[in-house]
Amino acid sequence: MTRAFHTFSLRTRLVWGPGVLAELGKETARLGQRAMLILSKTAAQKGLSEQIQANLESGGLTYTLMVATGEPTLTSLAQGLSLAREFGAQVVVAAGGGSVMDLGKAVAGLYHEPGAVLDYFYGKPISKKGIPLVTVPTVFGSGAEVTPNAVLSDQDKQVKQSIRHPDFAAATTMIDPLLSLDLPASITAFAGLDGLCQAIEALTSRGANPLTDVLAFDAAVRFAQALPGAVANGHDLAARESLAIASTMGGIALAAARLGAVHGLAHPIGIRYHQPHGKVCAVLLPVIMRYNLPAAQEKYAQLYRRLNSSATTAGSDCDQALALIEFVETILRQLGIPLHLRELGLPPDELESVIAEGMPSGSMQANPRPVVPGELLQHLTQYW
Repeated sequence: MTRAFHTFSLRTRLVWGPGVLAELGKETARLGQRAMLILSKTAAQKGLSEQIQANLESGGLTYTLMVATGEPTLTSLAQGLSLAREFGAQVVVAAGGGSVMDLGKAVAGLYHEPGAVLDYFYGKPISKKGIPLVTVPTVFGSGAEVTPNAVLSDQDKQVKQSIRHPDFAAATTMIDPLLSLDLPASITAFAGLDGLCQAIEALTSRGANPLTDVLAFDAAVRFAQALPGAVANGHDLAARESLAIASTMGGIALAAARLGAVHGLAHPIGIRYHQPHGKVCAVLLPVIMRYNLPAAQEKYAQLYRRLNSSATTAGSDCDQALALIEFVETILRQLGIPLHLRELGLPPDELESVIAEGMPSGSMQANPRPVVPGELLQHLTQYW
């Protein structure tokens, strides 16, 4: 009899709480004295740049600064590596959303690797240990602060995928919910919906196990309950704290369990039609949940019961699983997210090629229902 075995590791030191950014200099100094600081444009505009630099200086560090814009590309990775190496960085500090933290992971992880970044993007093995990474999430949802992969894009070939290695995981993450106060509602919504999607996909993935289930269930509940309030009120610290811990829990869960067809499709759709990743995942989520219903019904029902205590004995698992999907659709409507694929700019005659492009991804392989391209195409067409 063939048995499935699981692995679970957490390589990241978690330091969290309102105001914990003040400890950044001390925490970073544990890892090195010369820092490559990568900031998102949004973080820099909010005045966090001065605050972070002052904290690094208080820890006795010297640093060089890169402000990153947009999602990370092979070009921005090459620029970041060049700057870090010229400076002689001993540690990378990445502060911002998932894109900036992914760029930080790749800069730190490939720091000692020779050759072109293009080679590693397309599968060249990583053989040298990089330098330590400190992540400082300022937007909560992606879980990138604790995951061991960096999502990058080859703009020339229009390919978006991950470079993955266990050593890419941050050495330390500083989780300060104060950093996400007053974010634009759309950024909060897209990041949180990406987190909700990841929690649900990790929960139902073929790689799910009892440890990841504990984290994924709690993360999904926190996202579903806190996100509407956080979007409606940028000053709601309690909601931001809940999103912060949900993001980290979801990231730990997905790193071990993997994801599913939502993320398998989201990368080709996002790079082709220039749509925010969180928005693409949100639109796809209820569509793929319906596709996965035959394989994920029990987990969906369990999650619905956790969200709605009055449903403990009411209805069958199938009824409650469908109720969960409708609940997700209600959240999307509340946050102004469209429910049709055409609103992502996706032409119906390109559905087939999008599926083909996504099929090799690890997310597709981990989907709870085996993905048959023809079946998935027929299903997606109904929601175009």
